[in-house]
Parts: sequence; structure tokens; C-alpha cells
Amino acid sequence: LNNLAGLYYAQRQYAKAQPLFERALGIREKAFRPDHPSIGFSLGNLAAVHSAQGQYEQAAALYRKAIGIYDQTLKPDDPDMITTLRAYAGVLRKLNRTDEAEKIEARLKPPGPVGFPRPSGSQ
Repeated sequence: LNNLAGLYYAQRQYAKAQPLFERALGIREKAFRPDHPSIGFSLGNLAAVHSAQGQYEQAAALYRKAIGIYDQTLKPDDPDMITTLRAYAGVLRKLNRTDEAEKIEARLKPPGPVGFPRPSGSQ
């Protein structure tokens, strides 16, 4: 179900993708505990569809919920967390909420001392 929705999304057939992502979310909400990363993943998929359709307020709310789940269950450098944070920041910028976007983007910066030398051979 999620794969078919993803296919429709990739083909920009958002009207077909959205109800399938919604059904996939509903199934996952019944199958998993409320803070399971799979639910965050489904929320992120649904948020992406809303964002692609210019429905930025709905997308932002879904991304916030996904990040709330990920904050409880994933490490800060998890690929799903990073992807969702980037997408959420992009939506916030579309909504002209630049200060909020910058706070989210700050979470994407690697921790550590500024100017820390790179290992030899790195670019």
C-alpha cells in the first residue's frame, strides 16, 4: 500500500497517493504503539504529499508530529530524522516562518568544535 502510494507520489499523482498514504498511516496506527518510528515515517509521507500540493500548514503539522515521534525514538543523525527535519524546514520557509526554519536547520548541523580539523584525505 505504501509502495503504491510512493509510486503515485513519484509520478506526481497526488490525488491518488494521498488516500493510500492515509490508509497506510491508519494501519500503522493500529499495528504499532503511538511513538513507533513507522508512524513517524507514514506521517512524513503524508506531509510530503500535502507539501507537494502547496498545503503547507497541513504539511507542517504532520512534520511536527513525525519529528515528535522521532525525537523519542531515533538518534539525531538517523536518515529519517534528517530527511524530515530538512523537509519541515523547507515548509516553514514556504510559510515565511524563517526563524522557526533556522531553529530546525540548526539541528542538522553536526555537533563539535568549530574549525575542527578534518582527517587527512577527507574533502
